[in-house]
Amino acid sequence: MLVSSSEAERFTLHQTLRGLMPEAVADTLMAHLPPAGWSDVARKSDIEDLGASTGQVVDTLRIEMVAGFDRVNNQITALDKRVDNLDLRFGGLETRFQHLELRFDRVEEGLAGQIRAIDAKLESRTNDLEAKFDTRIDSLEAKLDARINNLETKFDARFDELASMKRYVISTGVALAAVMCGVAAPLWFSLL
Repeated sequence: MLVSSSEAERFTLHQTLRGLMPEAVADTLMAHLPPAGWSDVARKSDIEDLGASTGQVVDTLRIEMVAGFDRVNNQITALDKRVDNLDLRFGGLETRFQHLELRFDRVEEGLAGQIRAIDAKLESRTNDLEAKFDTRIDSLEAKLDARINNLETKFDARFDELASMKRYVISTGVALAAVMCGVAAPLWFSLL
């Protein structure tokens, strides 16, 4: 590894100092020497010149920052005005919405009244139709009962008539059988 001559010279100086004085003192002395040459060490005038130029830069930056803050403040003020205008406009819209809400409430109340009236009419008509329907059903039921009773009466009369005819046929049949027995009995006895 190659070492630059200034580093080599520093190393030689450090070794020589260690031979001449205690090692800690040599190390302290080397620590107080600049790491490179004296050309890298700033003088008081260099620092003053740097301070003056830095002060000018800081002053320029301060002026630019103040101007920038003023611009930002102006923009914020303009935005505040726009927001205030929007607040006014929204306030007007809110008032309009409140008026609309009141109108809707009135319309809703009117519709509710109309619906109640229609509901009452519908209920009345439904009750009328139900009463008419009940009356017609009762009338039809009465007619049906009358017809059924009439049919029952006719059926009973017809049944009584058939029962009477049955008794007549049976009694006639018995009488004919008796007559036949009476007429045929002598013939049978004669054959016996």
